[in-house]
Amino acid sequence: MFPTLCDLSGITKPTYLSGESLLPALENSGALQKKFAISQYPRSSGTTMPKRDDIMGYTIRTMRFRYTEWIKNDFTTRQPYNPKDVIAAELYDYELDSRETKNLVNDRSKKSIVQDLQKELHLFFEQQKKKVEVYNSYSDLSN
Repeated sequence: MFPTLCDLSGITKPTYLSGESLLPALENSGALQKKFAISQYPRSSGTTMPKRDDIMGYTIRTMRFRYTEWIKNDFTTRQPYNPKDVIAAELYDYELDSRETKNLVNDRSKKSIVQDLQKELHLFFEQQKKKVEVYNSYSDLSN
């Protein structure tokens, strides 16, 4: 929301701010803002005492596909990504399977789709980590 308010008021968006302005969509309802959406879902492995969410699922969703990586060790996008921490992955094709009944992540015919979505997801992780570093550098200046 804040990037949109910056655009509407003519203020330059701070570099540490995440999110994108919705102004193009407000001005043109047919404008596609992004090719995908990112979401995250916490889960418990059941191995921690007391029980807590120590696994995070990160999903990239396009118009057609949903790709998710389940990552252990309390991963957040503020940390370096380690592919060894991925404990499971999922891929669903909404054109063929809108109810997500068949995980296609190991389907050879979907290999390039998995690779493309992984690349976008991992790029998102890097961008988020950099934003946190920039934000922290601003915080350090105020101390």
